Amino acid sequence: MDYTCNKGVTGQVSANRTLMHNHSLMTIMKTRIRHILFWFHLLTGVAAGTIIAVLCITGVALAFGKELTSWAERHSWSVSAASDSEPPAALDTISLL
Repeated sequence: MDYTCNKGVTGQVSANRTLMHNHSLMTIMKTRIRHILFWFHLLTGVAAGTIIAVLCITGVALAFGKELTSWAERHSWSVSAASDSEPPAALDTISLL
């Protein structure tokens, strides 16, 4: 395209500068949109990842509830050994319900 408009080379240079200005404006707009989309994608991904992690942790807690409870209470169970002064009880003296 020739934008001379009876101005010769000067008009063509002016038109090229206008086109370059529009091109740089479009480049800036594209860069800005990409920047906004990047941060939107990042933040929604982090939010979704957090929700999925909470769901996984609570699902594991529900699935392994008995095992987790027994693991948490492992120190509260204790068995005392019979004292050496008393002999073990005979089987016929132990009462069965």
